[in-house]
Amino acid sequence: MTTQTGKRWLVQILVTAGVAATAGATITFAQEGNGDEIHACVSGGGVLGLGEGSLRVVESPSECNANESPLS
Repeated sequence: MTTQTGKRWLVQILVTAGVAATAGATITFAQEGNGDEIHACVSGGGVLGLGEGSLRVVESPSECNANESPLS
């Protein structure tokens, strides 16, 4: 019976390690990005930002003008 408990403990450890490794890889990939992001600048429309605005695609959010907000 001790051997069964030892095997069960080992399986639990291996499964936990696998889940942790998968989660870590997923988080790392999400933080790095894959270069397929679309960046854009949105301008507020009308008085007090009401009404229609315009959208333009840019390489980097830093390209937005003072009257625009970055959108990624």
